[in-house]
Amino acid sequence: MLNKTAIIFLVSIFNNFFFLNIDLYSRPVFTSLIDKTSFYKERYNVQCLNEKITDNFGNGFESLYGTRNMKPILFGIAYRGGANNYYHKTNKRDNQNPLPPDGLTNLCKEGFSNAIYLYGKNFSTAQKLIIAEQDTLHYIQNSAMHSTTQRELMRMVQARIENPSLGPLYLHCWNG
Repeated sequence: MLNKTAIIFLVSIFNNFFFLNIDLYSRPVFTSLIDKTSFYKERYNVQCLNEKITDNFGNGFESLYGTRNMKPILFGIAYRGGANNYYHKTNKRDNQNPLPPDGLTNLCKEGFSNAIYLYGKNFSTAQKLIIAEQDTLHYIQNSAMHSTTQRELMRMVQARIENPSLGPLYLHCWNG
């Protein structure tokens, strides 16, 4: 006979496994650009490029907490915003920093495949590869100040247009 602690432990393992498996299959694999743009437009409930997904304090779409003033550039392809450092509820730090760890993890869980920090300051302190559940996010620094780095960003955008299965980009500065 199992004691109460053992039963709670087994139920916990079952629930974690069950919900993990549901999450593995909940995000669609996109085969068309139209499906992908529609999915993200609907998911973040924005109809216009001027509408914010997260506000100046990082609130709004809770699954993207850690971002700030996030807006679409091209639905499902590229988004812009800031890093929620100064207004962060639990991990306040100087505004002039890369994304906080929860912002990177949340972008990863949302299916973003790259986050691009547009400044260089303190980037060495940031985690560069984030793995959350079944997704992977690469965090890079690119100030887009030269034609070669601008082309690199444009190629990343083009790759997402040509291959809808690639996750969106998040380009950010400090404030968004």
